[in-house]
Amino acid sequence: MHYFFHRSQTSTDTFILLHGSAGRESDLLDIAGDLDVSFSVIGLRGEIRDEKGFRYFSRPVEGAFNYKDISYRTKRIHQTIDAILAENEAPHGKCHLIGYSNGANVATSLLLMYPQDYTSAILFHPSNLFQNPKEVPLSHTKIFISAGATDTLVPPGEAFALQTQLNQFGAETKLSLTDYGHALTNADIEEATNWWESNYGGAL
Repeated sequence: MHYFFHRSQTSTDTFILLHGSAGRESDLLDIAGDLDVSFSVIGLRGEIRDEKGFRYFSRPVEGAFNYKDISYRTKRIHQTIDAILAENEAPHGKCHLIGYSNGANVATSLLLMYPQDYTSAILFHPSNLFQNPKEVPLSHTKIFISAGATDTLVPPGEAFALQTQLNQFGAETKLSLTDYGHALTNADIEEATNWWESNYGGAL
């Protein structure tokens, strides 16, 4: 899996960046910098070609996702994160997920499959991809979710349903509804930054 890794000299925490459809591993780097420049950063490139970029798992066929493949690719991403930290002899501190669209769905899958390994998540325009997942302990996890009121690709009801699901598993969530569509906007980023500052304030 193609990736970039920036190792912090001062923090044991790491941002995990998961781009949107047709994206690349560096797409969300500026957001990580806005939140905390002291953290290590791992940007992962999806392995499936999508237009001029990449995605993490295939688009649905006749409205149905291949959940076996999603599980396999989620496991592969998780193992890649562990391997990157180990190979670079980086401390394995708290990991914070930042995902947009397809990347937000992968971030959700990571939370559901490996709930103890991720401290927080910022999910921009996620779907409610997993309808009846196995309940997992997320009481230690803080999650920000954004949705667009005029999003025709992923209607905002998806984000509200996902929030309900994550709350039932004990997560502390905040959902922000913007006046825009599916694109990642400054409004999304500003709301996420405010949430981060109110929860972490740059010090963990």
